[in-house]
Amino acid sequence: MNVTRKNSFPLPAGCSFDATVTDMDCSILNKAIRDQLGVGAVYTPLAVSRQIVNGINYCFLCKKQIGNGPERLVLVSIYYHAAPGVAPIIQLNKITLLKPANALFLGEIS
Repeated sequence: MNVTRKNSFPLPAGCSFDATVTDMDCSILNKAIRDQLGVGAVYTPLAVSRQIVNGINYCFLCKKQIGNGPERLVLVSIYYHAAPGVAPIIQLNKITLLKPANALFLGEIS
């Protein structure tokens, strides 16, 4: 996986949007989904937005699919905070269902 970052603004309350989702981003998304939702749906991140606050607010644009059902687009909001000597906090805040994927894109999402 390519772990380069673009449009990154490491300022307090600054935001960045990146179509390249890093390994770290994926691990945070996977941990939040696994720990707070369990198994069932498959979430595939397409892009990520980050906002630096007292931690990092993440917003992932994902494909969501349950079994052989239709793909849907969702926004997954996660708060991440890591302090020295303390286990990281990864809190899934909200999943927002968007239009069906085929309504927003012509062709297949890869």
